[in-house]
Amino acid sequence: QKQFKHFLDELDSSNSAEVRYAALFHVAHTITKATEAGGTGKHAATLEACTHLPVVQLLVGVYEDYGGDEQIPPFILSTLVNISCVDPQLIVDGGGFELLLEHIRLPKRDADDADQRAVDEKNQYYALAGIYNLSENKACARVIVDQGIDAVLEQLSKSPDEETSRHATFTLKNLQHLRGNATPPTGTRSPVGQTQEYVEDQMRKITAMFPKLTTAA
Repeated sequence: QKQFKHFLDELDSSNSAEVRYAALFHVAHTITKATEAGGTGKHAATLEACTHLPVVQLLVGVYEDYGGDEQIPPFILSTLVNISCVDPQLIVDGGGFELLLEHIRLPKRDADDADQRAVDEKNQYYALAGIYNLSENKACARVIVDQGIDAVLEQLSKSPDEETSRHATFTLKNLQHLRGNATPPTGTRSPVGQTQEYVEDQMRKITAMFPKLTTAA
């Protein structure tokens, strides 16, 4: 818990890019492990900290400063998804909902830009999982509909990717239920666990970029 708080402090904008990048990867990794463990045992303190420390605000701040670096959005979006499993309101209050909405639509890319397209689709997947978790909130559901995102969800519900289709389908059911047009969906809030391998790979890359960077166990 003390180490987690230390890395949260290092996400602050008063620190260098080197320090904030390293802290982001550690925070993402720690929260992912905690949600995968269901917040039990030694991981309980991490998820508890997310409820009373400005974790989401700090993550959004890092995105605002460095979101143009393709390494950054997947960490932040996936971590927002996992925090939303603790309490979706934390995402709304911290400014993370707007960030999820920003990535639910794929940006236009040149046909030969396959690598960037793959990054966009990864970000979209995380944004979709987060929006699904937040769609049980009536205020969030209204925003989703008002911005026409339900049309995007209809398209994603037909995705050949099973997880993408499932998240989109259950989000639409949440929206229908809140409109009074359907029975309550049976899905539960969904964490994403794909980040651990990604975090470790990116930590190797960031250490290569900043040779003096030391990583914590």
